[in-house]
Amino acid sequence: MSKIIDVSNKACALLQEKGITKYGVSVTQKETREFNIEDGEFSLLRTLFDNGLSVSTFIGTKQGAASGNDFTDEGIKATVEAAVTSTESSAEDPDKDIAPDQGKHVFKEGVAELDTEKFFERIKEFKEALPVKYPKIKLMQVFAKCVKKNSYYVNTNGTTFENTEGWYDFVAEFAGNDGQKTTGINVAYCSFVDLDTPFLDQEVISHPFDVAVAQLNEVTIDGKFEGRVIVTPDMANNLMYAALSNFIGGGVILDGTSIWKDKLGQKVVSDKLNLKVDPFDKHVVCGERWTGDGFKAEPVSVFEKGVLKNFLIGLYVANKKKLTPAKASMGSFIIEPGDSNYADMLKSVKKGLILGGFSGGNPGANGEISGVAKNSFLVEDGEIKGAVSETMINGNLADMLNNIVAISKETLSDGSGNAPYIAIDGVVISGK
Repeated sequence: MSKIIDVSNKACALLQEKGITKYGVSVTQKETREFNIEDGEFSLLRTLFDNGLSVSTFIGTKQGAASGNDFTDEGIKATVEAAVTSTESSAEDPDKDIAPDQGKHVFKEGVAELDTEKFFERIKEFKEALPVKYPKIKLMQVFAKCVKKNSYYVNTNGTTFENTEGWYDFVAEFAGNDGQKTTGINVAYCSFVDLDTPFLDQEVISHPFDVAVAQLNEVTIDGKFEGRVIVTPDMANNLMYAALSNFIGGGVILDGTSIWKDKLGQKVVSDKLNLKVDPFDKHVVCGERWTGDGFKAEPVSVFEKGVLKNFLIGLYVANKKKLTPAKASMGSFIIEPGDSNYADMLKSVKKGLILGGFSGGNPGANGEISGVAKNSFLVEDGEIKGAVSETMINGNLADMLNNIVAISKETLSDGSGNAPYIAIDGVVISGK
């Protein structure tokens, strides 16, 4: 930590020498140990070091910024000069600003001392156990990381943030294969802070393997119908990200294209849906502790019984629109579980899909989406009939969130948030 504080101090001194009286400086230093597997064998063991210096400067109502990764005196000077030059050439804009004084805060998150030896043993254990437990899985690659990161932020309003964090990442790429059929590529992913449980004993990792094996039993959908879709926890997170970016993110609020731009305090989705952005939640591994604007991060309520409570916007958009900035970034979604059992939700489906993924273009301004269902299964009369391919879904994000009929008690977390299964009516499903 002393190294990055020294870099910050040098950058601040250079800014003061140039007569800059308003600025923010952010410095990070990250060490990553990688353990990779390719075609069943360890292919890479290495340690990476990453530096980052970001400088944001103001001259009157002009703002500029620059970043770099060179911590030498020459590198720090070059980044500072680039930031000042950027500011001098920028346009006047009185709404650009940094957060008021947030005080001084020291954070420590995740793993204090990474156990790389035990992590390596867990990876070996996974490699050996996978073909025994899942003989119909072909493992392609594993990307496993131990990450240690130090961060430091200071600005001229008096704010100082310091954070030390450590965590583990595990990503496996694989496909189902029974000797005759092969599925598309699937991914199992998780971030975590302890090594107490074997990887394949964790549902968030084992579940994608179960899905890949089930995909070997493929069925065909003919024609088009409107049905009920059960969105998996992973897809639920993706659905929320798409909807919130499209309806309450900074860009759409700023340009006025959001259909919810005038809906704060009003019911916009099903009253079954409760959602917050909470980087401090126990299901979030090493969540953000301050925003890019210099606010100390706080949980942000998005939906409470379907009512829109906040936009997810930064300080600049908030100033432009005379709104309140969100003190958390898009992500770290915590979707409150419901009162339904997943098994009962499945039984309630007359005809529809379990939707595990989606491949399509960006939603339209009104929320219209169209794309291909991925990692998905046909359900008829409450029974899973098999995996689907070449199957399209069409709908509207706002309508889908209003057409929620059930939310499961069961949830799943991959370290970035927590989500349940969500059943949605009125989705158009098209086969060949």
